[in-house]
Amino acid sequence: MLNLDLTPSYSKRRIFDPIKDRTMKKIYTLAAFALSFLAFATNHAVSVVNNSYSPATLAIAVGDTVTWTQVNGVHNVNGSTSTFASNPASFGNGAAAGGTWTYQYVFTVPGSYQYQCDPHASFMTGSITVTAAATSVTPCTEFFISEYVEGSSNNKALEIYNPTGAAKSIAGYTLALFSNGATTTTNTFVFPAGTSIAAHGTYVIAHAQGAAGLLAVADTAYAYPNVVSFNGDDAVVLLSPTNDTLDIIGIVGVDPGSNWTVGSGATNEYTLVRKVAIEKGQLDWAIGATEWDVYPQNTFTQLGAHTSNCANTPP
Repeated sequence: MLNLDLTPSYSKRRIFDPIKDRTMKKIYTLAAFALSFLAFATNHAVSVVNNSYSPATLAIAVGDTVTWTQVNGVHNVNGSTSTFASNPASFGNGAAAGGTWTYQYVFTVPGSYQYQCDPHASFMTGSITVTAAATSVTPCTEFFISEYVEGSSNNKALEIYNPTGAAKSIAGYTLALFSNGATTTTNTFVFPAGTSIAAHGTYVIAHAQGAAGLLAVADTAYAYPNVVSFNGDDAVVLLSPTNDTLDIIGIVGVDPGSNWTVGSGATNEYTLVRKVAIEKGQLDWAIGATEWDVYPQNTFTQLGAHTSNCANTPP
């Protein structure tokens, strides 16, 4: 966790120094975040034996681990996207080797995967189907990301929306940034103690070196490096105080190049605003990428307020 002043009297657009006084709280928070993905994860064992993978077919959930253990022969695991272009992400343990070895991979991206042993590719293959974790959040009950600004230079911001009909504490919730395909957090922002969002209100986190129009609506302006120091190829995750994943932009563990496509735009050089019909966060980016209205770069006019069908829901 970045070292933040957690006193309730923090001021609007306060600039925090994320470099100063890194304490054991950071280690604890990052460890807790990592465990949130693993708390309900399962390890699946595959034996590499007698020129085969056993079992050769698996159905698993996002966050599960597959462990391959070689018993005999000269083999490898190759699930690279250069070999299998339709794989959602690459995995593998390099060149074939003899003796005994173990290789583990945590699947964080849903989809269908193929893999092979390179020296025996004509007959030694495997497949894995990874299903997305379903969110049990009831619509209009939990915070979600309502706006994403990836503008020029440091014009970056995230907006969180309270879809409920009453003020709601956001203290202890976390925004986490995963840069360039990282599977561990690059930066985090933990909402300070005493922070709440009004009914159908928003909370805006902006880059402290952003444009005046962006900073004018920011509740927190955050010095570099920070959770809003993102580019279009970085994933952003919203977590509850109990480390439940509530919302995701992009795919953790995947570097898409320069961006992910979103409607007529992308996650770089555009402003994305959650569509009015969206009433909760989305954990499957294949669906999430369809949930945004797209605006030109450096559009800040809607930042600081959000329109949602949740506003029609009684408190």
